[in-house]
Amino acid sequence: MRFGRSAWQGITTLSGLMLLSLTLVSHSVSAQTPEWTAEPTTGWAAEATPAVAAAAPQLKLVWQTKFSGETALFSPGDVAIDSLGNSYVSTQSGNSVIKFDKDGKFVMKWGDSGKDEGKFNLSFGVTVDANDNVFITDFYNHRIQKFDSDGKFLMEWKNEKSTSPAFIGIDAKGNIYVDEFPPHDDHYIQKFDSGGTLLSEWSGDSGKFGGRIEDIAVDQAGNVFVADPFTNKIKKMDTAGKLVAAFGGDASNNGNGLFYSPFGVAVDGKGFVYTLDRNFLQKLDADGKFVAQWSTAGGDLDKASNVTADSEGNIYVFAKSDVTTADGTKVNVFLLKKFSQSDSGW
Repeated sequence: MRFGRSAWQGITTLSGLMLLSLTLVSHSVSAQTPEWTAEPTTGWAAEATPAVAAAAPQLKLVWQTKFSGETALFSPGDVAIDSLGNSYVSTQSGNSVIKFDKDGKFVMKWGDSGKDEGKFNLSFGVTVDANDNVFITDFYNHRIQKFDSDGKFLMEWKNEKSTSPAFIGIDAKGNIYVDEFPPHDDHYIQKFDSGGTLLSEWSGDSGKFGGRIEDIAVDQAGNVFVADPFTNKIKKMDTAGKLVAAFGGDASNNGNGLFYSPFGVAVDGKGFVYTLDRNFLQKLDADGKFVAQWSTAGGDLDKASNVTADSEGNIYVFAKSDVTTADGTKVNVFLLKKFSQSDSGW
């Protein structure tokens, strides 16, 4: 789940994050149609590659958000799904959180730029606990903020090291795992309890991850998966931070369980792992065995920049689409899209 393939290319310095690569349009966009609606579709959105088509699931586009109004996803950062199927999207360009219902319809938006409670200085990662509380990493304010499902501020905690929290995940016990971005050092992971008390801290030594993390996902057992673009692998660690496995390896074009600069990882309710790299959305089993892949070049997965999975095996991505605004302007923007899988076993 998290940033797209070029998210870090626009970061020039840690004191002045410029999300140039995620700024999708330079037009003045009309806000005359403030409501979001979902766009149900039929047909299979993405076919598995021929080598695995016989056994692989297909993805069916269930809905996608429509582009309209001030809540347009110019620079989407992350998405998380609650127990009712509601989606929470962090928007870095607007320092806000947008909530959609289970059908992809706009519900509400909260947040603004600032340092006060409920405001953000680059709203980045998002995750949801078992009670549907929402946690947001506030990158330049060096804190994590907690809200209820209606956007009411509940609490916050800060990192005493003044590093910037980026990607975030949560386990079944409510423990929270945060990728910390130091100003002049390698990334590391901090584990907190649900009240923000620091429990442990993991560095990238012993081959865990190679200095930079592009995403975090946590399964029901508390295993932590990180996307490591330096080694082109997905690293799996147990709840104590011990390296358990490393999936993948370098593959500039082929996929099939190998990766080309992976930047997204998610885990569904059955433990299947989903990854995004420069070429494919891939599906692996819990042991890293390749299951299926779908191209992100064109179609409904065009330039997919994030992946999240819910407990039922539905997959959510930000993907580019050509849309027309209320004033007739045509733009190419990210939309949030929900996919189901064709096989009953996911």
